[in-house]
Amino acid sequence: MPRYDFDCNDCNNSFFVILGINDTKEKIPCEFCSSKNTSRIYNASVLKNKKNEADIKEKALPPLKPMHLCNHEHIHTHEC
Repeated sequence: MPRYDFDCNDCNNSFFVILGINDTKEKIPCEFCSSKNTSRIYNASVLKNKKNEADIKEKALPPLKPMHLCNHEHIHTHEC
């Protein structure tokens, strides 16, 4: 289940709750003072959009080439 982060606007504490996708994310009470005057904190993964995804794909590094793992000097008992 996804984790949702919140700030309490009354006591200024931050907290998180684990909720199902279909559970309401509004009026979540603060775990410290029980106030329902809370605001959801949106992180970067929540705020990304299709344009950002395209930008990220454009800036992605080229795929790595496989490395030969036996490039050091000593004798192996297996074939590299």
